[in-house]
Amino acid sequence: MTSDGQGFEIRGTRSSPKGRSVHATRSFAPGALIGQFPSSYSASHPSKTTRSASSNPLVLPATASRTSTCNYCLTAAGKTLKRCTACRSVAYCGATCQKAHWALIHGKECKPLRRAGASALAAVSSGSGRSGGSGSSTTPSTLPDGAPLPAFCRAAMQVLLRPDLYGAVETELEGNVREFEARREAWLNMEVPGRVVPSFVKQETGIGTAEADVRRVVEIMCKIQTNAFSRADDSSESDGIFLDPTLAMVNHSCIPNATVTFSGRKAFLRALRDIKPGEEVEVSYIDCTQPLARRKRDLDLYFFECRCLRCKEDLDNYQVAMRAPASVIALNAISLVPDLDKSLGALSDTREGTRKRKPAADDILPPNKKSASLIDRRHQLQRAYVQSGVSESNEWAIGPVPNLLSETVGYYANRGNFEAALAAACLAAVESDPFRFVEPFHVQRLKGCIAIATVLTNTAPNEGELGRFARRVSRVVPLDKEDLDTLEKLDQLSLCQMVLLLIIRWTPLGHSEEWAVYRTAKETLEELESLEGRERENGLIKAWNLGPFEKQMADFFDFGVIKPVRALAALGKAVLALDFGLNKDLCAWSDESG
Repeated sequence: MTSDGQGFEIRGTRSSPKGRSVHATRSFAPGALIGQFPSSYSASHPSKTTRSASSNPLVLPATASRTSTCNYCLTAAGKTLKRCTACRSVAYCGATCQKAHWALIHGKECKPLRRAGASALAAVSSGSGRSGGSGSSTTPSTLPDGAPLPAFCRAAMQVLLRPDLYGAVETELEGNVREFEARREAWLNMEVPGRVVPSFVKQETGIGTAEADVRRVVEIMCKIQTNAFSRADDSSESDGIFLDPTLAMVNHSCIPNATVTFSGRKAFLRALRDIKPGEEVEVSYIDCTQPLARRKRDLDLYFFECRCLRCKEDLDNYQVAMRAPASVIALNAISLVPDLDKSLGALSDTREGTRKRKPAADDILPPNKKSASLIDRRHQLQRAYVQSGVSESNEWAIGPVPNLLSETVGYYANRGNFEAALAAACLAAVESDPFRFVEPFHVQRLKGCIAIATVLTNTAPNEGELGRFARRVSRVVPLDKEDLDTLEKLDQLSLCQMVLLLIIRWTPLGHSEEWAVYRTAKETLEELESLEGRERENGLIKAWNLGPFEKQMADFFDFGVIKPVRALAALGKAVLALDFGLNKDLCAWSDESG
């Protein structure tokens, strides 16, 4: 056993049947921090290879965002970034990050990136019939974005340039090399760049183009592909690669008991449910809420076959939610679905034989391309809605419907119909997200809350418009009178404040106070609290936040949040039925109807 000094230990060896695994050394409650990477422990114990590498994990932005994301703090550009004037392949938000990154790795990788840039320029020039090449007249500065090196290739370069990281990757991590070799296309995807990378780092590392050297580089690439975490889609922050040799030893399950989140150059490993001492800590490498066929395809990239209960019995998201620990479900008492326990209790255990299988999301809803018009996107969403059969099944938590809802919120917001966007966001938060992620602190649940709060900041100033919009929709798709009355009388600012407080309450358990969503929630809440004439509302909201379980405050929460959000979710169903089911372009239709 190798104790990490945090709250877990590493068991097994690379040669054992299951390989390495991470196990808890003490009890963890839902939301508790199991480990942080890098940790102060690993930083203060540089004598051991793995811990030395873990003190400075390999963190990279994706290739497409390498010049629009600070390469050190990994913050997406909110302002103009400054590129490295030598290689032009990286950018920084300021001098502090530039100096820190230079000391960590860029001082070693800058020249190799310049060579890569020159090589790319030579290839472009040769391909277009222009003279040029790798002579002295060719400089990376003539290539506007520097070296367009794939992130995993740049990661391999950094591993080769960092002895501490190289040692850990070489000795500790499994790369599934034989499996890659058995698949010709997969192996070529590693071998082709593996023959190029050595020429960029030869002067610094001594690694050349001999077959043995190429083999070594290719094996490193296989290990990066197998062990690196993707930072993609983490609350709209930058995507990219995160490789920590210790964190990489956490195994996969489609019913994970832990989760990994990222902030800048840090990763946080947190419990999703109670974990006992000695219990293995497992996370999901993929979106485990997708249908079985999609999960198998995604896990195949890791040459991994999951044998968890979800996979063995092909359980859907509702069936998995019904099996969630009661202690976790009970936490939803302070959430947008405080009666989740009753909803789960009402679900039938015979769902397996009655539910319809849905195709994967990408089968019926193409990815949203920036070049596509909003009208074209509407047609795609409409087809996906009809083909999903959700209007009949009412299964909003089964793919591809969750993706459809997420895309619909963005579509309506982009068309300026914020009332429809709000309704769709609430539908997702009530009927979809809680049954895919039962933990109220799960980042996906919190991202659903921030989506609601963000849209509310656009609808709240238009007093009365939400009620009028609901009435117009109800003329075609009838809504309950009580829901209509609730929406007409809704205090949207108070609803927004209380949703923001839910985010602030749960974020320390689901992510960290460094998360961009948390910072946005606090800043927005402060702005709303500063508005004049809302002293009474602010007082009630603060009282609720301090004592949410008191009878009077619980009733206030039900009146100000639960009933309105449910009414909005009902409106969301009507909106989709009208726009996509009846094929009435709601945005144009609402304008014509006044």
